[in-house]
Order: sequence, then C-alpha cells, then structure tokens
Amino acid sequence: MSSDSSDLELRVREQLDEVLDPCSTFTEKPQSIVDLGLVDGVSIESGDVTVDLLPTNQLCMYIPHMSEDIKNRIGDIPEVDSITVETVADKVWTQDRMTDEAYDEREAYFQERVEAHEITPAYDGAEWSDETTSYTGNAED
Repeated sequence: MSSDSSDLELRVREQLDEVLDPCSTFTEKPQSIVDLGLVDGVSIESGDVTVDLLPTNQLCMYIPHMSEDIKNRIGDIPEVDSITVETVADKVWTQDRMTDEAYDEREAYFQERVEAHEITPAYDGAEWSDETTSYTGNAED
C-alpha cells in the first residue's frame, strides 16, 4: 500500500470514528460505530471507498441513517470519488467486537442505571438469574 493510499485510509477511518451508533445517542454515553465494532471492513480502490457495516441486528431501522452519515463524512475527503456502504448479512454482531474501552464504558453505564433505579437485572454479565418477579396489579396501576 502506498503512502498516499494509507493516508487516505487513515482519514477514512478517522471519519468513520465520528459516526455515532444511533441507538447509543439515546444514552448519556454515545459510542462510535468503530468502537462498537460495526465497521467490518474498509476497502479503497482508486478513490472508490466501500465500507462494510455489520449492524447489531439485521432488522436495524437505523442502517439507512448510519449509511447516510458515513457517506456524508467520507464524502468530505477530496480524494474520495464514490462511497458504497454494504450491510454485512452473513455475520452476527457480538459484544466481543467492541473495543475494550467501549465495552467497559457500556458496562459502567449499565451498572449506573441499575443502581439508580434499584433494579435486579436477570443477567449480571456472567450468568442468568433464576429470580422471577410476578406482577399482581391490574392494568390501571
């Protein structure tokens, strides 16, 4: 890879790091699609950029929004002639794709919310709880 193409790839990846996962923007700690491991690959050939996007869920309604944001950000780079965003359909996203920092930040945010609302999650990060809670009120409660 030439110096020019590695520089372009670096600038493309820097722009991708600015694209926030739409679902995380509803929290106090938004995370980038790069940190969440949603970027499965980037290829560049003579100014044509292809970004492979692996959503957390194949039914994600924000794929068009993320694609548009990716195209807008990468499109600001003068050497880029075209941008294609392809959704990866033959892989499944898992938490192990996240950067360590993003994972730790998400877990800390989850713990803060659990403590703030005094709830007991069924999953504590290691194993599922056998606790069950039944609701005995009526629909108007």
